[in-house]
This record gives sequence, structure tokens and C-alpha cells, in this order.
Amino acid sequence: MGRRVRTFLPVRSFDGMTRLARSIAPDARTVLAGVLASRTARAASDAGTPVTVVTNDAHVRDWAVAAGFEWIGEPSPGSLDAAA
Repeated sequence: MGRRVRTFLPVRSFDGMTRLARSIAPDARTVLAGVLASRTARAASDAGTPVTVVTNDAHVRDWAVAAGFEWIGEPSPGSLDAAA
């Protein structure tokens, strides 16, 4: 029997990345966060693992559904520590 692997991708929000605020405008950070999440999820999916996005953010949830990924709510709202 082979091992089953699943990728859990924690995404708090696409509006984050505040550490880059000095270098990148808010709209560009939002785009960057979305691109990073998309590329990460697509790479895992292309490798043959199912992807589950972990989030409580409605925008991220809508993106996950539209992209064909499953999603679940954060186990502890406000902290993705438990998901990691």
C-alpha cells in the first residue's frame, strides 16, 4: 500500500506581507501574495498531491474554490500555527 500525501497551504490573507511595506505598494503586495499562493498550490497539484487551502479569509476561500482546490477553515482563527 502506497503512502497518501496531501498538501495543506495556509494562507491568512492576500492583503498581508506587511514586512514588505517599505519596498512594495499595498496593491502589489496583494498581487504578489496571490501569485505565490497560486504557484505553490499549482506546483503541489502538478506533483500529484491534492491541495487543501487553510484559511478563514473569504477572498482566499473564493480563490481556492475557483482554482479547483479544497479549503478548510483555520483551526484557531487568527493563527495559522496549528495548521503548520
